[in-house]
Amino acid sequence: MLRTSFAFAVVLLGVSPLSAWAETNCLAAKDLVNLVQSFYQADAGHVDTIKPEFNLQLKPIGDNPAPTGLRYIYKNQKIDLLIDEKGNIQGMEKASSFNKDGELCKLVNGEIGEKSEEPTVQANMSFSFPYLNKSGSHSVDELVEGAKDGSKIMNSLAPGGLGFMVPGLKAISVSPAEKDGDMPVLRFMEGEALTRGPEITQVKNNQLFKVKDLKKSRADRLDVSGSYRLVATFDFDPEEISKEEGKVAGSAK
Repeated sequence: MLRTSFAFAVVLLGVSPLSAWAETNCLAAKDLVNLVQSFYQADAGHVDTIKPEFNLQLKPIGDNPAPTGLRYIYKNQKIDLLIDEKGNIQGMEKASSFNKDGELCKLVNGEIGEKSEEPTVQANMSFSFPYLNKSGSHSVDELVEGAKDGSKIMNSLAPGGLGFMVPGLKAISVSPAEKDGDMPVLRFMEGEALTRGPEITQVKNNQLFKVKDLKKSRADRLDVSGSYRLVATFDFDPEEISKEEGKVAGSAK
C-alpha cells in the first residue's frame, strides 16, 4: 500500500531526527539540509518532467506547546522558518542554502523553547513528485520518465549503498487540483483513437494506475479532462487497498 511504502522510506532514510527534540531544543542542521538539497538542488535532468516537493510538519506531543517556527543559527546568521496552523514549515527550500555546520532550534511563540526530559515534537515528512506539464495531454514516455526521475531522487536520499532498498515510484496518481473539485476524466489514447489503458484503482479522490501496466497497454498518451494534479507515486496493492476501503466503509455503518 502507499502508506506502507512511504513509512518504509521514512524509516530507512532516517529522516525523522527532529522528533528527538527532548533534552535540547537545537539540533545539527546537516541531515535536514542534505535532505532538502536533494529535492531543491536535484540534477537538472531529473527535474525537467517533474517538480519534487518536500514538506515537513511538526506536531506537539501531548500537552506540549505547538512549535511556531524553526530558527537556523550559523555563526552570526539567524534565519527563522515559520510554521503554519497545521504545523507545516514554510519556505523549506531556503534550507537548501544553509551551511551544514549550523543548528536548527525549535521556536515557541518566537523564542527558543524550554528544555524537556521527554520528546515534545513529532515530525511528519511527505514527498511528492507532481508533473510539470498541465496541458491535459501526457505521452507515455513522459509519464514513465517522471517516475524514473523521482525514483532516482528518492535513491539519492538513502545512506551510502542502501539506495536499492528505497521504494521506487511505480505508479501514477490523478486527483482533482482542488480538494473538493470534480473528479478528472482519464482517456487512454492510441494515436487519435481511444484504447484500453491500465486498470485504475480509486482511493477516495485519487485515481491510481501502475506504470508497468501502462507500458504493457497499447496506449501512447493519457488525456485528462478537468482541473487535475498528476503525480508519480509509490507502488500500491489494489487488493490491500480494497480491504482497507472495506474496513472504513464497515466502520461507518
